[in-house]
Amino acid sequence: MSDRHSIDLATAVDLTTRWRKHHPDAIKGAMFPRASFERLLRQEKAAGIRIYLAEKPDGSWTNVMVATTAEGKDIIRKEGAKSAEGDGTGYEEEAEPCPSNCDCESPLNGECPPP
Repeated sequence: MSDRHSIDLATAVDLTTRWRKHHPDAIKGAMFPRASFERLLRQEKAAGIRIYLAEKPDGSWTNVMVATTAEGKDIIRKEGAKSAEGDGTGYEEEAEPCPSNCDCESPLNGECPPP
């Protein structure tokens, strides 16, 4: 059985190119470190990760990630719940935005702005 989430490079390039064409002033992407995903997936019953679009008080964008169950439910920790050392709070934020943190050699990025 194939994984419906896995796509080939040509499709990935087409999708990201279309986004940049229709939203030239929008953010191109965001990068989280591997540790963010690992912390979320270490939670009991974690089967996936949902990424919410969010806005900071100053109006800038951000993402909020939360682990999900196999049924697609967000794993919401009770306020004040303790976690194992290094397992974080159950929520991740502060992705590295593109731009300015972009891979200028990636075909998914398109052209990088001049330095």
